[in-house]
Amino acid sequence: MSAVKKAIFTLFAAGYALLLCAGFLCGFSPAAEESRYRCVWENGSVTMESEGTAVRLFAGISEEGEALVRRGDEVGRIALGEEAVHAVSVLGGTDLAAIAALGTEALSLFGRALLNLAFAGRLFYADGFFVWQNGLMPTENFEAEEIVLFGEVPASALRRMKAHMLTVTPTAQLGALAGCSFASFRAEAPYTAEGDALYLRTAGGVRLLTASSEAEELILGEYDYADRGALLASEKLSSLELPFVGNALDPSGTSADGTLAYLFSDGGSLKKIKVRGGALVSHAFYACPSVEEIDACGLSSVAADAFVDCKGLTLLHSPRGDILLNGNYAREELPCGCFLYRKIS
Repeated sequence: MSAVKKAIFTLFAAGYALLLCAGFLCGFSPAAEESRYRCVWENGSVTMESEGTAVRLFAGISEEGEALVRRGDEVGRIALGEEAVHAVSVLGGTDLAAIAALGTEALSLFGRALLNLAFAGRLFYADGFFVWQNGLMPTENFEAEEIVLFGEVPASALRRMKAHMLTVTPTAQLGALAGCSFASFRAEAPYTAEGDALYLRTAGGVRLLTASSEAEELILGEYDYADRGALLASEKLSSLELPFVGNALDPSGTSADGTLAYLFSDGGSLKKIKVRGGALVSHAFYACPSVEEIDACGLSSVAADAFVDCKGLTLLHSPRGDILLNGNYAREELPCGCFLYRKIS
């Protein structure tokens, strides 16, 4: 659980306890009549937990609509009923109309409190930020465990967002995500989330939008073109496999950019690169001084000076035998018809 979510849980638990105490002092005695709930633990034991304890130990809600509580390393489950199962399904989904229309009158105060706790870390963006608190409520907060996008999302809003997960719904209209940082993605067509990267299928082909900020090894799927700075957020990246280098598989015109730097301004953390296709232009890797290994096996078009800027290169698999390199290398012809260049120390 993140520090943000822990803080939210602590705040809600304290608030719920104060609510119970306030009721007791006013003569309503909710604390004296506080309900207890059957909790089944992983080890098979069964306990009866008070509302206050359940809120304090709350660890989330399962897909089956059970409240999860944690005591040490043990996790227990408290059944919340059919209404809670329905509410969890709606609030965990991406149907904005259903979320906005969801009523929780059939749930107890306890059930509503747990729902608020469970989804406090999920923000919704629909021409403004919203959070679920017994209904969709506008909020000035833009930091959460997850942010779900609906409709047109301006670049100014995207840059403000701070979340572990970004969920993109079919109605979302996004500009470039360069400069935004998310660790993981969920998406619905025409968007797809595959292998720590986010893509958009358009009439002109598949577009690479961005990749995980936590990825250390990234294998990109097939796409036709990429946004500038699509890998800017992937600052921990040490190994990268991609279908081609540059902004498009078949670049043409003045917008053509066949360099790896198009995807990020500085490939300082990269050590290993594999390119599956496309062409390698002159100085294709000019912003990759720390790269140690490049595999360009089978590529049909490689400029002689494509790798000349890779001063840290120790191993190169290239289809050309007349490559210009920075330093002394031993060359070996391979069965595949390519050449292996190994740096001589």
